[in-house]
Amino acid sequence: AATGVPDRVTLGIVTILLAPLAEESLFRGILYTWIKNAGFPQVALWGTSVLFALVHMNIVTFLPLLVLALLLVWLYERTGNLLASMATHGLFNGLNFAMLYLLEKRPG
Repeated sequence: AATGVPDRVTLGIVTILLAPLAEESLFRGILYTWIKNAGFPQVALWGTSVLFALVHMNIVTFLPLLVLALLLVWLYERTGNLLASMATHGLFNGLNFAMLYLLEKRPG
């Protein structure tokens, strides 16, 4: 875990900005759109959402990440804008990042 301030800032940038940008570009922007445009909208929805949850390799967070991925597809479809899902993904990660450090046990 990141313990020093520089490590936490770096982890925050990756978690809140870079990961949502990369993951939304790949999962919603490329894979979802490609599979949907190939004529398989349900496979696109469920396949990319399950894959998104699996890529995080954590059985405890699988279901919440699956729900998030389904929401991100809905948001992308509703707005027609990948920035909407990127911002929501970043907000989700940011809230989790903040909770991780706010709820950590302090010695003493």
